[in-house]
Amino acid sequence: MKKTLLSLVLGLLAGSAAMAQPQSITAPVVETASRAATDDGYELKFCGNLYSAYRLNVEPGTTYKVYIYITPAVASSLAGNQLTDVSFTCALDAASRPGSIFVCEGDPGSTPVTEKTIEVDNGYNGQSFTTLTYAFDEPYTIQEGVGFYYGYTISGCGDKDYPIGVDQKTPTPFAGYVELFSDNGVYGDADIASVLGANVYLYAHTVGEKHALNDLVNITKSSFKADFTLPVIPGDQPLDWTVSVKNIGDNVINSLDYEVFVNGNKVFEDNMEITIKKNITKKIIFTVADKVEGRNNVELYITKVNDTPYENTMAKASFVSFTGEGYPRMFVCEEGTGTWCGWCPRGIVGLETMAEEHPGEFLGIAVHSGDKFEVPSYAPIISTFFSGFPSAVINRDPKYVTDPDPSQLAQDFEKWKSQPAFVKVALEVYTPEEGAEAIEATAKTTFMGSETGADYRIAYVIIEDGLQGVQSNYYSGGSYGSMGGWGSKGSSVAWTYLDTARDLNATNGVEGSVPSDIEGGVEYSYRGEVSLANVTDVNQTSVIALVIDGGTGTILNAAKVKAADYTKDTGISSVTNENADAPVEYYNMQGIRMSGDNLPAGIYVTKQGNKTGKTIIR
Repeated sequence: MKKTLLSLVLGLLAGSAAMAQPQSITAPVVETASRAATDDGYELKFCGNLYSAYRLNVEPGTTYKVYIYITPAVASSLAGNQLTDVSFTCALDAASRPGSIFVCEGDPGSTPVTEKTIEVDNGYNGQSFTTLTYAFDEPYTIQEGVGFYYGYTISGCGDKDYPIGVDQKTPTPFAGYVELFSDNGVYGDADIASVLGANVYLYAHTVGEKHALNDLVNITKSSFKADFTLPVIPGDQPLDWTVSVKNIGDNVINSLDYEVFVNGNKVFEDNMEITIKKNITKKIIFTVADKVEGRNNVELYITKVNDTPYENTMAKASFVSFTGEGYPRMFVCEEGTGTWCGWCPRGIVGLETMAEEHPGEFLGIAVHSGDKFEVPSYAPIISTFFSGFPSAVINRDPKYVTDPDPSQLAQDFEKWKSQPAFVKVALEVYTPEEGAEAIEATAKTTFMGSETGADYRIAYVIIEDGLQGVQSNYYSGGSYGSMGGWGSKGSSVAWTYLDTARDLNATNGVEGSVPSDIEGGVEYSYRGEVSLANVTDVNQTSVIALVIDGGTGTILNAAKVKAADYTKDTGISSVTNENADAPVEYYNMQGIRMSGDNLPAGIYVTKQGNKTGKTIIR
């Protein structure tokens, strides 16, 4: 059975409540052969063409262990063949590093059944990648019904090594995994499909009489016929879900068995006759009828292929359903930019134009990288969404990673404008005292409907106007158009930057900042803070509250308060007499719930039912 892996965790990235984010180097696509039978056996290759190489946030001297799990069913199709070599790539900050190739049975942490110590070469020369192939001295014989792991290790890695080569295609059930080791043992691990949304570039050659893998499928896409990762669906509308299934095996698929769950309850199952030839994709479409008010989580599991039990392939999707019109939604545009980037005036014009044309509806955040305005807290957003500059992501929806050209942003805005929000947020920001290291704010959220077990979170961003710098400008001379006047400016322009990100207090929002059990129409308050360490002039700042879906990372709504509207802190939020008998909960200023017993000195937010306040322990 496939090992269940945890995300890379807490503490590896300051302010992150989820996995450590990967960072990539960009490289040309290298064409490679597709997975197929060979003259002497079969190539176990589920990855596509090599795209790039990644690293995770690591301790110095880390060992990466990268591997793929082959299920018993797949092993049975190749039983008797010998696995002779392993192929992968990497980009190293050295000519080579010590490592190994291995095959394990039962568990990736078990003693390898075959292993070879190697010197892993640097697979990247600054322009292109090379596939590295290493052969075992003692090949592994694949056995009937015995699952196994194959992969490689690279030791001594630091923050300039990129040991995980990946493709750029939809993850298969064999996308791969990584574990991180220090001298003290395993300190992190991750599922490649979840972290990178791709397959690890790792494959193996087998020699023998078996030349085919049969009854293999992969779910390549699922959609609610909506343009959004987390669509909002009026409660009285039917909802069709489309799941695309691709035959990644070598024989024809004639039947599929699948089950559908909504919020953990099985609502549908079917055995369908279907013809899917090799490398062909077909769609399963059905209506989701058992939805509830609030967030709905839908899962589809393929349980049999050609009447043979199947595992490891599923589709997940989420949507929100409620009755009513919903709330206006803020259009949040986080734009990747840099003073060094000659094309980035396009983003400057895009954000300024949208802010002028849609005041109170458009919220731009200029996220710098590679220049003096870069802030570490925004690095995960840059590495997750931006592969080039300028680029932008709308409400952190992966479907809306876009060009910040004003015409493109206007098109995206029209789509988002039609999407109601099911949560509204009001924001109060408190004027900091002179010399303060952080600025405090209270976000007040109200949801359209009730929900239990929710995972919504608040993140605070501080942005600043009036920052001075010199902007590179490829539009100079007008050869590429006027671009809002930049065509008549020089190649280097002294510029005053607006809406520049200075800090983000939590990448994916602060866990626990919104209650997990929500009652529709009730206002919930969360008090937190965001650092002033990078701010030049607090009077030129604005604070933004983002309401984030903890499951998808999508921004559901937002509010912004400018410095001129900061208020004097009263220290106590408005109180009510509701739930007076509820237990008192204590949260520190980072939003982490604390035990009320023996609290250390400091400032704490208290919650008692719907009542919130501030307590100072001296």
